[in-house]
Amino acid sequence: MIELKNVGGKDRTFRCNQGAMDVYFQRINYNEVGASAIYATFYSGLIGDAIYRGEQVDFTYGDVVDWVEEIYADGRQEDIKKVCDVFAEANAYKTRLAELVNKIKDVEEVKKKKPLKVKSS
Repeated sequence: MIELKNVGGKDRTFRCNQGAMDVYFQRINYNEVGASAIYATFYSGLIGDAIYRGEQVDFTYGDVVDWVEEIYADGRQEDIKKVCDVFAEANAYKTRLAELVNKIKDVEEVKKKKPLKVKSS
């Protein structure tokens, strides 16, 4: 958990929990992971905190994208790193990432064992 000052005009807390991970993996664009990961991390961290506190969210994904861009523009890259570090170090993230890697490995193993047959026309 980490709190940052002046995110969308408020001090906001980012929390990595199972709820945040569910949102994170829904928001990631698997074709553009690098471009979407920071936004997904911030958004899901804020959602994770709202879930923890039992509060309604007062922002949209678009709001969070704008806030992240403002943080970059203000030269606050260290704040971005702090939020990303909270996720990288969280057990919920490590567990979900390990599950995803294992699923990918399983799919690759199936592909190796059973090549797809293509019907010729």
